[in-house]
Amino acid sequence: MISESSSADSETAGDLPDSAGRLIVLAACLHLLAVGFHAAAHHLAVVPNTPGQIVYIVLVVILAPIVALAMVRRRAVPAAALLLGLALLGSLIFGVVFHYVLHSPDLVATVTGRGAGLFATTSGILALTDGVGVLLSWLAWRWARRT
Repeated sequence: MISESSSADSETAGDLPDSAGRLIVLAACLHLLAVGFHAAAHHLAVVPNTPGQIVYIVLVVILAPIVALAMVRRRAVPAAALLLGLALLGSLIFGVVFHYVLHSPDLVATVTGRGAGLFATTSGILALTDGVGVLLSWLAWRWARRT
């Protein structure tokens, strides 16, 4: 006989990889959403990236989280959590350095004109989602390793 369990009962030790996978999906999707809005802000504010920055952004900021999502789908949750956590940490450091530390076209304090407010706002949102994503990835990695 099949019994139905409530969602509160479903969070057992055997479900931790599923919970970890959900955290990875949440962190990756929030990050990619913020990246999309920030990319639009870059375009609107006419803030260019160097070729080297573009390579880093494509590989670390965009592709690595997408690969982590695919790894969750293939049930490689601990590795996905590790990859996502490292990618988001790399994205966070990259964003903080270029948006708030180095004097560059990306420095929030120097972006003026059309789109400057959106650029500043999405820079902050991206830093926040990356920081939260690093924490969620760490939690997911710990949970996935417990089973």
